[in-house]
Amino acid sequence: MSSKPNPHFLEGKSSSSPKTVSAIKTDISATHLNKTQIDTMEDKSYQEFLKENKALVESFSEFTKKNQNVNNAIDSIKKWTPSQPILNNYKDYFLSTWSGNYEDVYKHYLALKKEKKFIRIRLELIVFLINSPVDQLKFANAVGFIKTESRSLLRQLRGSSEGEVFEEEYLKWLQRNKYFDEICHTERDRWIAEPGIDFVELTTATERCPVTLDDFLTRMRRLLFAAKEYQALREIELFSGYAKLQDWERTYIRAVYDSNQGDPVTAFKNLAKYEKELFETDYKDNYFFIAQRAGELEKAEQIIAKILTKTKGKEYEEMRFQQAFLLYQVKKYTQAHAIFDELYKNHPYMKKKKRRNRPTRDFDQIAWLRAWTLYLDGQYQKALDAFESTTSYAVDEARLAYWMADTKLKLGDESSAIAGFKKLSTPVLDQKAFSYYNLLAWLRYENVKKGFRDNGVLKSIALVAKMNKGPFPVASETQSYSQIMESYSFLDQSGYETDEGSVQIVNSENEVIQNTDSTGIEVETEKDLATQINWAKFLILQNEPDLARWHLYEIEKKINSRKKAEQMAQFYLTQQFYYRALSLMNRFSSTEKTALQVKADPVMWASLYPEAYKDKVFQYAEKRKIDPYLILSIMRAETQYKSDAISPVGAVGLMQFMPYSAQKVADIMDQKIQTDQLFTPEKSIEFGAAYLKKLSLEMDNQKPLVAAAYNGGPHRVKSWIKNLGQLEFDKFIEHIPFAETRTYVKRVLTYRATYDKLYNKAIEHEKYSYLLNPIPMKLDGPISLKEEWEPFRSEFRRSQN
Repeated sequence: MSSKPNPHFLEGKSSSSPKTVSAIKTDISATHLNKTQIDTMEDKSYQEFLKENKALVESFSEFTKKNQNVNNAIDSIKKWTPSQPILNNYKDYFLSTWSGNYEDVYKHYLALKKEKKFIRIRLELIVFLINSPVDQLKFANAVGFIKTESRSLLRQLRGSSEGEVFEEEYLKWLQRNKYFDEICHTERDRWIAEPGIDFVELTTATERCPVTLDDFLTRMRRLLFAAKEYQALREIELFSGYAKLQDWERTYIRAVYDSNQGDPVTAFKNLAKYEKELFETDYKDNYFFIAQRAGELEKAEQIIAKILTKTKGKEYEEMRFQQAFLLYQVKKYTQAHAIFDELYKNHPYMKKKKRRNRPTRDFDQIAWLRAWTLYLDGQYQKALDAFESTTSYAVDEARLAYWMADTKLKLGDESSAIAGFKKLSTPVLDQKAFSYYNLLAWLRYENVKKGFRDNGVLKSIALVAKMNKGPFPVASETQSYSQIMESYSFLDQSGYETDEGSVQIVNSENEVIQNTDSTGIEVETEKDLATQINWAKFLILQNEPDLARWHLYEIEKKINSRKKAEQMAQFYLTQQFYYRALSLMNRFSSTEKTALQVKADPVMWASLYPEAYKDKVFQYAEKRKIDPYLILSIMRAETQYKSDAISPVGAVGLMQFMPYSAQKVADIMDQKIQTDQLFTPEKSIEFGAAYLKKLSLEMDNQKPLVAAAYNGGPHRVKSWIKNLGQLEFDKFIEHIPFAETRTYVKRVLTYRATYDKLYNKAIEHEKYSYLLNPIPMKLDGPISLKEEWEPFRSEFRRSQN
C-alpha cells in the first residue's frame, strides 16, 4: 500500500503480466477515482481554490516532475498556508513523509490518534514506518508501537480492501524482522490464512507452533477464494509430506479442494472409500454436505441419519435441522414438517412462560419452514394456522403476508385473500417504494381482481351487498363487514393506475468507518463543502486517490443536511462515483414517501438507481441482445456500482467475476483477460453482458433463473429445477436452498421493476405476470454438476455476430 497508487491503473491500463487478487488489491485500494474524469478548466470554484493554495500547487509540481526535487517541494509546502485549518493535517503528512523524518511521522500519528482524525493518514504513516529499516526508528519502543497500532488499525479496517492489503504488509514486516513469537500467538490465524505468503515462509515462521490439519484446510479455502488454485494444489502435496498425513486425511483435503472447485462428484466418490474413518472425526458433517452437492441425496439421507446417532446436545439440534432441510429439498414435505415441528416445539423460546422478547433468527427460520412445508404439502388450513401463529414475531412480515393471502385463496376465501393482496400491494398502487413481495402481491391482486370483474354473478352480489340487501357474506370472527366491502371496492373503479417501485436499500458499504476512532470533518456551509470537494479533486489529480476517497468519507460522516448531501451526491454522480452517491443519499432519503418518478426527486433517484456507465451498458447490451436494465440490476445487487469491489471469496469488479469464470468468458469471446482489467468499468460491463448472454441461452431467457445462475451457478439452478419440477416462479424462488441466492434473486427482480418505473415510466402487469406461472424450462436427461461452457460456445458466438 502506497500513497502513490499505480498510475497505469488510474489510466485504465493493465500491467504486462497477470496478477493475483492479493497483489491487485494494492493497485486498486482506491475506488475508481480517475483523474481523466475530473474536468477543472471550466470549474471556477476549483480554479479559485488553486489560487488560494498557490504554494501547495508549486510543491506538488516540484515533487511530481520527472527530475524530482524533493527539497524544493519541501520548501514550497512549508510556505503553504491552507485555506482551511483542517488541511494542516495534510501539510504535516506530506512534510514528514517527503523528508523521511521518522520522529515527525511518529508524532504526527500520535496527534491524529489523540484527536481521532484521519484514519487513512494514520494508516499511511504506519505503512511508512513499516517500510523503513527498524534500526533507524529511534523513537521510544518503536517496534512495540508499530505492533500495537497495526493491530488497532486492522481492527478498525476489518472488512475493507485497505485492511486486507495492510494485513499482508504487516505480516510480511513481522516475518522480515523475525518476530516469530508474534506470528505464533496474536497473529497466528492471520499468518496461516494469508495467500500472499508461500508455504515455506508459512512453515518456517510457525516452527514453534506447527500448522495443523484444520489450519491447512482454512488456508486452502482462502487460497481458492484468492483464485490461487495452482498454489493450493502444490501446497496440498507439500503439507501432506510436512504433516505426515494418513491416506484418509490426504483424501479429505483433496476432496475439499475438488468440491470447492466445482467437482463434488469426484470429491464424494473418493471420500466414500474412507467413510468409516470419517465417522470417527469431526469431518463427518462435511461428508454429508459434499454428498448433497454431489447429488447423492439418498446417500446423504443415510449419512445424516448415521451422524445423528453419534451426536447430542446443540450439535444434534443443528444436524436434525439439516436433516429436515434435506427432506424439504427433496420434496418429502410431510417428513420434513414433522422434524421442523419437533424443533419448533422443543425450542427454548417455546418453553418460556413469558415471551417478551423477539425470538432468535434460528427460531424464526424453523417456524417459517414448519408452516411453509405444510403449504407445499397441500395442507392449507394447517399451513394457515401455522403462518398465523408467527405473526407476532416474523422477521419477514411481507413474506408472511403474501403467503398467508395465497393460502386463503387456496382455501377459497377470496375476499380475505383479495384484502391481503391489496394491502400488501399498496406501495405499488400508490406509486411509492416497493419490495419483492409488494410486487408479487400486486400481480396477484390484479389477477384476482380481473377474475372478479369477469364474473357477473359475483359483481351483482357485491353491488347488492353494498345496498345492504341480498345474500352477501356477513361479518364473522375473522372478517368484519367493512373488510368484506373493502375487498370489493375496486368494482367501482373505472380505471387503475399501476406503476411505481423502489426498495429499501441495504448498503453494505463499510468503508465510511462509523466508529468512535474517527470523528469526521465538519463543514459549516455549502462554501466550506465546496472547498473540501476541491481538495479531493486536487488529490485525485496528484495521483493520490486513496487520500481523496477517504477525505470524502470523513466529510460524509459529518454531513447533517439534505442540501449538503445533494451537493456532494451531485459531485459523485458527475464523477461517476455512483456507489458513494447511493450510500450518501440513502441516509437522507425517504423513498417510501416520494413518488417513484425521476422528476419527483431527481438527485435522490439518480443516486439510488443511476443509469451507471450508461453508454457502455447500453452498448454491450445491444451487442449481446440482452436487457440493459438487467445489467444495471445485477450491478446494483452485486456491488452497488462499486468498480473496485472485491468480495470475501475473491470476486472482483462491478460485476463480481471470479478469476476462473472471467477466463472462461474470455475464452468463448476469443479474448485474453487479466484479472486487474476487471476493475475497469468498461471491461467488467463487457464481460458481465457476455456472461449474462451465456446464462440467458442456458436458462431459456428466464430472468429469475438467470439471476439465480449468476449468483449460485447455472449447474445448481438446473439441479433445483430438475428436483423441484416446474413450480410457479414465486414458489421456486422461495424454495431456493441457498439463502444468499434466494435473497439475491428477489433483489434483482425488484431492482429491475424499479428501473422500469423510473426510466420506462411504468410497470406493466403483462411483463411481470410470468412470476405467477410455472417455470417453462424443461430439463431432459442427466444434468452436469459442474458449470458447462463448451455446449454454448458455438451458439454464443453465433449470437454475437
